[in-house]
Amino acid sequence: SIIADAGNPSGIGVGQTVFLSGDGGRLRYTGTTAASTNRDFVVTPGSGQPGILSLSDTLTLTGTISGSGGAFMEFRGSIEITGTNTYTATTNVQTNSTVIIPQITNTGVAGPLGTGDTIFIGPNATLRFTGASGATNREIFLTSTVDVDETIDVTTGMLTLNGDIVGGHSTSRFVKAGGGILSPLAAKDRTNRV
Repeated sequence: SIIADAGNPSGIGVGQTVFLSGDGGRLRYTGTTAASTNRDFVVTPGSGQPGILSLSDTLTLTGTISGSGGAFMEFRGSIEITGTNTYTATTNVQTNSTVIIPQITNTGVAGPLGTGDTIFIGPNATLRFTGASGATNREIFLTSTVDVDETIDVTTGMLTLNGDIVGGHSTSRFVKAGGGILSPLAAKDRTNRV
């Protein structure tokens, strides 16, 4: 229930680096207040879904996430990611979760969401972009199978999606939120509604 910067006592000790098994290793933050850590996370080889979960308030990650393990990198709860990350797994914004990023990059370029070519957004999940301007050629995959919202929130700036937006359910909604600009708002292979 306690997480802190490297060198400070916490539930995961005082070390700088935390290793997550690529076969499904997860860090769960269960504290009841917002917290942050500058620790680095390394995903070891494996084919599962490792992840970082915050089960109550927002957890901010200012260190790096690296490694080639895992098929998916799961983020659950409210997670803010600011590091320049090189993990290769597909980013998965889980059901009922919010992932907050200040920048976004193209496939293969290190950034908060690693270097993978696809970003999954789950049912009632939100990807929130807080930067002034950003663009990505990554595919956005909407995973809903029921009548729910899947949201991209552009708080004040402009976010350009040059990749496809695919998936979704015929009764679900792809929602643009926030006061910023999302361009383009739709792409050819979605099955849900805007």
